[in-house]
Amino acid sequence: MSFKLGVLKTLKQLLQNWLVKNSINPDRESAERSDTISILMASGDALIQFAGGLCASGILSHDSPLLLHIILDFYVLVSNIYIRFNLPLIVLPPPAVFYAALLCTDSVNLDQLCFIMRRFRDNLMMAKKNEQSHMLVNISHQPYQVYNQYLTAMVGCLWTSQAFNQDTHPQGIKMAPELFVQANVPMYKRAFNIIHHPALLGYSVAFLRERLSEEQMFDLHLLKGKYWDIFIEYVSNYGLTDFKLFIERSVKRVHSKKTEQGSLQS
Repeated sequence: MSFKLGVLKTLKQLLQNWLVKNSINPDRESAERSDTISILMASGDALIQFAGGLCASGILSHDSPLLLHIILDFYVLVSNIYIRFNLPLIVLPPPAVFYAALLCTDSVNLDQLCFIMRRFRDNLMMAKKNEQSHMLVNISHQPYQVYNQYLTAMVGCLWTSQAFNQDTHPQGIKMAPELFVQANVPMYKRAFNIIHHPALLGYSVAFLRERLSEEQMFDLHLLKGKYWDIFIEYVSNYGLTDFKLFIERSVKRVHSKKTEQGSLQS
């Protein structure tokens, strides 16, 4: 696995060097440079897509929290391309990477995914604003579509307990309810949310243990309603600040009962 980690770190450094070399000064932008920018974006996209293919292959062949962390670190850089380097290139992680992070058992990686999704949201909102201002930008509809599909999956997995019937991505985790019934899976509708998610389960138990008796510390059904908001603050105090910000900015809550997702339109 050390070879894979080394390759990914090298690709990240290569992308970093490419971004520094080709970042655009907004004061020097003009329509005359559009052809040059298109060529630059094509080369940058090719590099990211190549790295994405390696990342997906690595995740599928070696399920490692450390490998996933290094991969997500690469996509932290990718998520900064438009805002930080002023280059009109927005490329989201491939499904294999996204779902590995969304369903992971490590809270650090889940928190990192929340940061990446928030950052891509900022990228897409800025791109939309620049398009409306007729600035030099050429972002296709595809990143908006993928972002909204990923957002639906995350909201279903972390908040609405609809992970298996809300997902709209063709490579997602949507499954027919009858499959769970046939497999005798108990309470499958609650298998994923902020309380039952495998990366947050330890926090849920600790949260209950601090407030209830030891006999009740595993009664996760007691965590509902207003306690979800308190629980979000609780995990944020343990360093999961991006998780908290993702919920606050991507989920519209009304007394923790009625929920909508903040999708984006191109």
